[in-house]
Order: sequence, then structure tokens, then C-alpha cells
Amino acid sequence: MSKQGKIILVFSIILNFFLVVSVGIIFIDNQKSSDKSWHNVKSVEDKSEDINIKSYAKHSEKKHTNAMKEEKTEINEPPKDNKTVVNEENEALKNFDYSTIINPNTIDYFKHLSVMFPGISSIDGHFDKIHEYLLKKYPKEEADALFHVYKKYFKCETELKNERVSWGFPKSSDEWINYVKNAYEFRLKNMGDKIGGLLFGTSYKKLSYKLKKAKILQDDTLYGADKEKWLEELGNEVWGDEYQGTIYSDVNSSFDLYKQKLELYKKDFEEMTDEEREEKLKEFRNDLLSPELVENMEKAEKRTAEGKQRFESYKSEEQSILQNQDLNEEQKQEKIKELQNKTYGTHADAFRRGQNIQKESLEAAKRFQKMKKNE
Repeated sequence: MSKQGKIILVFSIILNFFLVVSVGIIFIDNQKSSDKSWHNVKSVEDKSEDINIKSYAKHSEKKHTNAMKEEKTEINEPPKDNKTVVNEENEALKNFDYSTIINPNTIDYFKHLSVMFPGISSIDGHFDKIHEYLLKKYPKEEADALFHVYKKYFKCETELKNERVSWGFPKSSDEWINYVKNAYEFRLKNMGDKIGGLLFGTSYKKLSYKLKKAKILQDDTLYGADKEKWLEELGNEVWGDEYQGTIYSDVNSSFDLYKQKLELYKKDFEEMTDEEREEKLKEFRNDLLSPELVENMEKAEKRTAEGKQRFESYKSEEQSILQNQDLNEEQKQEKIKELQNKTYGTHADAFRRGQNIQKESLEAAKRFQKMKKNE
């Protein structure tokens, strides 16, 4: 090899060496950059998740705290010995006014607290965490009182869940009424009349009233006037001094009120003539509904009546075609198709699809019944 060739060979080896080293340096820098970017993204995600959890907790606490008589913003350091407070709380809070801390949002707040510290293996450990948390959120007296109520609530609901297994599942109106009553009495017994009543009293009254009212409304042996009298007595029985003096106070809209009125007078309507029924319906509508709603209902009923009449007319003519012995099967189907086009116009295809679906459903039901009979 010539001297010039040797120089070129050496130069090429040196150049390749530097090229390999450069690529290696770039690769290592990219790896470091990638690791750094992943760490930054993970940190942002972790921070975002933490913010979401705190935001949810803050929202849950705010609903409960805002409903108290006075909203507290003071944050207290928890005492060094929480267990001392836990052991002494019953005596210290004997005369506490629990109506100042229990409100319609308290149970939802307690449900939130019950899942705030997952992974704790013991009940005592869970209670310690909850007590410490409440002491940071509320003044000490309120925190101790809330914790006292929470402990009673938590233990009672745990025992009630097990107790309900032996009750069985209610199947009738009376069984549902007794089921709800038994649950409420169990809570009063385990939490005390004062705390149990404040936590569950209102919801029990609402549910009890709803179940008993439904039973009266669905009683087909009673006339409307009798149902209204029974509902009046029920309101006084359940609500006492809180009763607002009307059996419709729990109805949300005028249309719901109208539907309830129809249910009340179901037996009366069954014994009326068509003219009497029409007159009574008009009376209820004018008394309970706005003129616009009455007009819309009457238009809808008119369309329904016209549709029913059109279908009945179609079925009558279809039957005549099917019974015509002068026509073969193909001619009958052609005549029926012409009748459908004439009766339903642009909606004839949709009508035919509906008829086919209905026919297929009936045939499937017959096949199923036949299969069951042969088993």
C-alpha cells in the first residue's frame, strides 16, 4: 500500500471513532431528557389527582358546614393524645346541642368521611384518623361532637346492614312500611332518640308518608273523596305540627298534581258515563292546569283519537280483503298494500315495518311456548 493510502486509512478510522462517540453522547442525553420529561409529567398528574381529591373533600365539607348555624373557619391543632378525648367525649358532650351540627347534608358528609382513609386495618385506627381530621377542620367542641355522632352512625349502620339480612326482602306495601319502620327504630335504639331522630327523622317521615300515600292511592276499593280524607289524616299522623294542611304539598308540578287527581278518582271514573267522565276531566284540568297546557293536552288527545279511528277503519277494510274469496293470495297482498298507501300515505312504509315486527314477535312467542310445552 502506498504512503498516501495508509494516511487515508488512518484518517478514516479516526473519523469513524469520533462519529461513534458523538452518537453515543447524543443517545445518552436523549435518555436523560426523556427521563426528566416523564418525571415532570408524572409530577403534574400526581398533583392534579391530589387537587381533585382535595376539591371533592372541600365540596363535601362545605355543603355540611354551610348548613350549620355558624360557619367556622378556625383550624385547630389536634391534641397530642386523641384517645383521651375519645374516652371522655360522652361525659363532656352530654349537654351539647346536636341540632347545631346535624343538618340534611350530614349523612352525605359522613359517607364521604367513611371512605377518606382507605387501607387502615382496624376500626380504632379509622376512628383515630377521623377524629384527628375533624379537629383540624372545626373548633374542638364541634369536632368532638361531630366525631361522637359519626362513631354512633358508623357502628349503627354497620350493625343494621347485618340485621337487615334476617328481615328478608319486602314484597307488599305493608311489608315495605314495616321494613322502613324497623330500620328507623333500630337506629333510634342504637344511636339514641336525640341523635337518631336528628339524623334520620325527616327522611323517615318522608319515606313513610310516601309509602302509605301510595297504598291509599292504589286502593281500588276507595272513591276519590274517601282517598282525600284518608290522605288528610295521614298527613296529620306523620307530620303532626309540621303538616302544611294540604295532601298535595309533596307534589312537584301542576301536571303531577293532575295525574294524582286522576288516580284518586279512578274508581269514580270507572262508574261514570262517557259524558260524565269527560265533564269531570275538564273540571280537573281547568282547576289544576294552565290554559296552554290544557290546549296542548287536548290537541294530543285529538291526534290520538284520530289515529285510533284511522287504524280501526284500516283493520276493518283489511279484514274484508282477506275474506274476499274472489281474490288469490297475491291479489290480496297487493290490495292490502294499496290500502296501506291510501290510509297512511308517506308513513305507509313505516307502518308496514311496524306490522312485520309485530308479526315476527308473535311468531317467536308462539315458537317459545311450543318449545316450553314439549320440554
